[in-house]
Amino acid sequence: MALTRVHNRMIEGAAVNVKDFGAVGDGTTDDTTAIQAAIDASTHVVIPAGTYLISDQINLDSDLNIVCQGKITVTSSISPASALFAGSSKNNIRWSGGTIDATANTSFASNFFYFSSCSKVKINNVQLIDSGYDRYPNGGIRVTGCSKLMFSDIQMFDIGGLGLQTFGDTNSVFSNMYIEQTTGRSAVETNNGEHNVYTGIVAEITVASSNSCISFNDKHSVCSNNVAEGGAFGLTVGHAAPYEADFSAVTGNVIDSPSSIGINIQASEGASISGNTVDSTPVGIQGSSSSIACSVSGNAVSNVSTTGIRSGGYYTVSGNVVDGFGSNAYRSHFDSAVCVLTGNVALNSSSSTGVGYDWGIVPSQINAVVVGNFAGDNQGTATLTTGFRANNNQNLFLGNATDGNPTFRQFDGPYSSAPQKDLSVSTLEDGVFYKQISGGSGSAGSGNQYIALTLTNGSTYKILHDGTV
Repeated sequence: MALTRVHNRMIEGAAVNVKDFGAVGDGTTDDTTAIQAAIDASTHVVIPAGTYLISDQINLDSDLNIVCQGKITVTSSISPASALFAGSSKNNIRWSGGTIDATANTSFASNFFYFSSCSKVKINNVQLIDSGYDRYPNGGIRVTGCSKLMFSDIQMFDIGGLGLQTFGDTNSVFSNMYIEQTTGRSAVETNNGEHNVYTGIVAEITVASSNSCISFNDKHSVCSNNVAEGGAFGLTVGHAAPYEADFSAVTGNVIDSPSSIGINIQASEGASISGNTVDSTPVGIQGSSSSIACSVSGNAVSNVSTTGIRSGGYYTVSGNVVDGFGSNAYRSHFDSAVCVLTGNVALNSSSSTGVGYDWGIVPSQINAVVVGNFAGDNQGTATLTTGFRANNNQNLFLGNATDGNPTFRQFDGPYSSAPQKDLSVSTLEDGVFYKQISGGSGSAGSGNQYIALTLTNGSTYKILHDGTV
């Protein structure tokens, strides 16, 4: 009785091996046609151990599961404009495992993976090795107009263009990646997306750069627990319209040694910047005039050569610690930066001279509320010149304190505010409301201003800078 040999590819839905379609995997044979044939024939493809050369783009289809156990090498003959693996308007694609190596082609100008208008794509446990060729705006992985993506456990080495680039994508998660960028481009750039999560990414720019290590420009999204090393800006939040990061959360990130700004808040409204650590940069956290109503809270900023935190308009700045600063620990970034600062610490532990809280420097910087903050200098020989300064009498400073170490003054300038209308909102005596606040410097001591409150019963109280009545 004759027997028929049954291959997996003859069983519907079974995994097929690319070697059954003619792939050799010996590192010298071009296996492009065989790999594409296997993908076209089945929804479950295995690329076993071996080294497979490809010389053209491999197109991925819907409902496809690829398990790669080998190494794929890009030959020098591939078209510079071709992506290595691409899907357009496809759904339910999974890729797991393997190494893709482009070091043999220094003119390869596209992406390792490129997906456009796809949904439910999952890539994990992949290693991408580039040649360091600058092929911006392409790079490691690029996705545009996609949704419900899940990319994780991916390593990218010597990336010449952008490491991870997303554009207009939604409801997706990008996690647990290492990205080494070697030409000064951004390691991560997200644009115009919404409802996405970027977490557990270690991004490194290894050369001098004028770009952001991580450029996060998605609305209603999360950028958390990442590490950004190098670049001009460690992490940019909202690049420019229409690429804002409105109502997004930036939390728990570590920013190390950017050459300009640690966290650069650009075109963003209602963003929350919390629990981040920024070290060794000229400016720790900065809000621009195009950002508004953001919350900057619970961040630790250290070793900044100029300013720790520069707030934008209508900001709430609370519970932050700035340790070691050259000019100012806290100040507004531009005129009319109305904001609230409360519960912050400014500690000068470096040899630089500076001011803890430098507010109201020009007349239009008004209506800031600075309450319950601390400014100190813990060096053996103090160099902090002034704890709190306001060269404008329409800012409210109340209940703030220093450790007594500022070398010039603990409090400097017209210290308290003079509101334009009655503030009948609180009492010092039962049933007695205050109606006017004015500033003074007499009995509180030189450089230690007080707030004088005139009550409706004619009594006047003086509240010192430490809250003592």
